[in-house]
Amino acid sequence: MITTPRRAALAAGIALAIAPHALATTEFLSMDSLPGASGWTYQTSGVTRPEGVTASVSGGVLTFNTMGSGHQPGGSSIFYGKTITPDWTQSWLIEADVRLNAFESFSNFHGVYFGASVLWVGVSPTRLTFPDLTFVAYAPGTNFHTYRFEVQTNEAWTFYADNVPLKTGVLGVGSGPLALRIGDGTGGSNGSASYDAYRFAQPIPAPGWGVVGLVGYSGFTTTRRRRVAA
Repeated sequence: MITTPRRAALAAGIALAIAPHALATTEFLSMDSLPGASGWTYQTSGVTRPEGVTASVSGGVLTFNTMGSGHQPGGSSIFYGKTITPDWTQSWLIEADVRLNAFESFSNFHGVYFGASVLWVGVSPTRLTFPDLTFVAYAPGTNFHTYRFEVQTNEAWTFYADNVPLKTGVLGVGSGPLALRIGDGTGGSNGSASYDAYRFAQPIPAPGWGVVGLVGYSGFTTTRRRRVAA
């Protein structure tokens, strides 16, 4: 694990390297502690479930578990959220490393999810669900996968799983705050998921410097190395 002085030196060095490409907004969620330590709020809608029963952190990985909580009312959800105000004139991305550990379905379901209030993906054993309630056949197994939304300035978005584009759409928002979220997105199913990284960034980094600069700066390199070692 990188110590605090080394993290500071790493951040300073990378910040100098990417200074000409300064980011308008970045939000990195550390999994070294529960999201509340990073300004995120545990929220429930239509259901009561204590945070201490749902969320835990170990070895730099957040586990979010709603298994066994029963068939909840339609429209209910359990999640962590944080509201930011992006620059809507800039492109942006949301990316997370997610592993589906377990799943149970009762009716129409979204699955465990990540993204934002206006743009998210639900992950289940056989499909990905998107906000327009369309589906993409997908079997994540029990491995970690990197999921990413890239949103352009014209609000056209592309969803990637492990850098493979799987879905496109148009956002149709373009102003106001953006509520970032991870958790369980529907009362029709329960699940257990592990998250070892989450970030929001804008603008989308240019090819060539973004992978090394922004990913390292955000902390993804550290968490992914820790996850592989585990």
